[in-house]
Amino acid sequence: LQAGDPIPGAQSPFPVNIDLNTDYFVSAQIINGSIIFEFQNQLGFDLNELSLELFSDMQSLGTLTITGFAHGSSRTDRLTLADRSQNEAGVDLRNINVNVEISWGSQVMQDDPGDLIVKDIQGENLIASQVDAIIPSQEFHTSGSTSFSEEEFLFTEAQHYAEIASGELLVDEIFNSIDVDIDQLQISFPALRVPPYEESDSLVIQFSGDTKIQRNSTTPSSRSVPLDDVRIYATNNMIEYNIFAITEDTQQSGGSDSRIINSTDRLNAEVGLSNLAIREVFGI
Repeated sequence: LQAGDPIPGAQSPFPVNIDLNTDYFVSAQIINGSIIFEFQNQLGFDLNELSLELFSDMQSLGTLTITGFAHGSSRTDRLTLADRSQNEAGVDLRNINVNVEISWGSQVMQDDPGDLIVKDIQGENLIASQVDAIIPSQEFHTSGSTSFSEEEFLFTEAQHYAEIASGELLVDEIFNSIDVDIDQLQISFPALRVPPYEESDSLVIQFSGDTKIQRNSTTPSSRSVPLDDVRIYATNNMIEYNIFAITEDTQQSGGSDSRIINSTDRLNAEVGLSNLAIREVFGI
C-alpha cells in the first residue's frame, strides 16, 4: 500500500494488546481519579472508530471509544477509574495493559502506511490509598507552630525579644511510619535567632547521615539543642517552624527495591522549649 491506493472498509480482526507497565510501578489502590490517553493517527487513513479497553491484570476497568479519527490528527480521551464523590469502591491497579481495536470505511490512502501512536498516558486527580512502587527521591515541605505560656512574658510586637542564658529546644517523639528513609530533615525556627540576630539567622536543626530518620521506625528519635545566647522573637507567644525533607531514592537499587506507601503514613514530631533561663528581655 501507498498513498493514493484505495482500501476497503474493515476492522481489526482481533484486539491488539499493549503492556503499559513500567519498571518502577508494582501496584496501587486507586480511590479517585482518571487516566487520560492521547493518540495520534499516522496510519495513512481515517478511522471510523478506535476502542480501548483498560485492564488491571485480567480485570477490565472500562472502555473508551473515539469516533471520526482523521489521519494526521491527535485525539484525547479520559477513562475514570474511581469517583470518591459518588462513594464508588476503589480499584486495584497492577499489570496494566490495554486492548485496542479499530475500524474504518472504504477510502483512498492519504499517505504511506504508518502507525497508530499512543502519545501520552497521564493520571488526572489520582488519589491512592496505597502504592507499591520503586520510588525516586522526593522533597516535601510543611510548617507548624508551638506556643508557650503568657504568664511570664507577652510578645506583642515583632521587635520584642527575650535572650536566653541557658535552656534547650527539644525535638521529641520523632516517628517515621513511611516505608522510606528520610535522608535529610531540616527544621528551621524563624522565631529563634542566633547571633547576630538578623531575620536570616534562624536556628536550624539538621538530621542527616548517621542521624537520618529511618523508615518504618517504631522507636522514637529525639534531639535536644542548647539555646544559650539565642533570642526569642515570638509575636503572640507563637514559635513557628518550617520543615524541609528529602527521602531516599529507592530507584538507585536498579529496580529491585519496591516500597509500600499508605495514605495514612506519617512523619511526626513534637517540639518544645525546656529549662529556659532568661538573660535579657526587650519590650516584654
